[in-house]
Amino acid sequence: LAILLWCGAGILPIIICCIRRRLVLAARILSAASNFLDDCPSVLGISLATFSVAFAFFVFMASTLVYQISTGDIPKLGWNGSAEGRKDPYHRLHWTADIPWALVFEILMFAWTGGFITGISQIAVAHIVGSWYFAPLTTGGRRYVKGATLDGLFTTLKSHLGTAALGGLILAPLRVLRFLVRWYRHTDIQDRHNAFQRFFLRIGNGLSWVYEGIKYMSKLAYIQVGLTGQGLIPSAWTAFTLMLRNPLKFALVGELGIVFEIIGQVAIVLANSFLALLALQHIPYYRENLSSTEAPLIVVVILSWLVSTLLLHCWGLAADTILQCYVADEEMSRFEGGPKRMNFDNQ
Repeated sequence: LAILLWCGAGILPIIICCIRRRLVLAARILSAASNFLDDCPSVLGISLATFSVAFAFFVFMASTLVYQISTGDIPKLGWNGSAEGRKDPYHRLHWTADIPWALVFEILMFAWTGGFITGISQIAVAHIVGSWYFAPLTTGGRRYVKGATLDGLFTTLKSHLGTAALGGLILAPLRVLRFLVRWYRHTDIQDRHNAFQRFFLRIGNGLSWVYEGIKYMSKLAYIQVGLTGQGLIPSAWTAFTLMLRNPLKFALVGELGIVFEIIGQVAIVLANSFLALLALQHIPYYRENLSSTEAPLIVVVILSWLVSTLLLHCWGLAADTILQCYVADEEMSRFEGGPKRMNFDNQ
């Protein structure tokens, strides 16, 4: 094992030197995503609206699920066996044969609607990024498209609701099936005797890989929908062939983007928590009126994580869109002539 580690440590610098230009290109594309957020900060409102709608829908679905399960006569628990002989005020909910189907239906609808809302957000952001990428430079060296956020959102709601619904419908059964497999793994192992149950458990690992692959391809397809206005299937094929022609670029931008998203989330949460702790300990009003700093710090951590997730999710989607714009721009420049809109190679 030590020899293998030493060999890997020796090979890694060689690999980095061989793909140095691709690494620099990926870093510049990620930097361009930051420039996009600087030029079009209003796009963050789409992420905030997406989270708000998804959270409201989750509350609605949870409420309807509780209502469905609790309808009908619910008997009391009966005598509690105490010395006073009083009846227990609580009720017992019987697990009938209809409840599992209601749960599956609710989970399926939640997964479908969640995918639908996510698809609308991704298509709208991709449309805005495409408009920004191909916009001319202003005198200050910035790219600005007037009303790009509203135009992207209006175009998505007007022309691509069916595309987002179809993408959500494709992912929803896989998401529900993966959830059921994970839930079944935590049930009593003594009940797993027949061949179907064993097969159902064995497909769990493969199902996760299939789900993640289709989820990634659906994101690339949504980006193509926002850029070209095509349907979901043609856009998925265009994105797939584009990825096959540029596998290293897609891999590096995707992996580096994930790394920077994690680093960014941790840095934002830690910085805000540290500043909040300093404020709680040194500002006289908080120091005199608060008996404990744990509860405010927990609230700050949760809000910081939420804000960083919304910000960096939009940033990562912008980076993936800029990558597809750049690859398409590069191919058009190669075959049709003319300069590229963004020449990351010579920056």
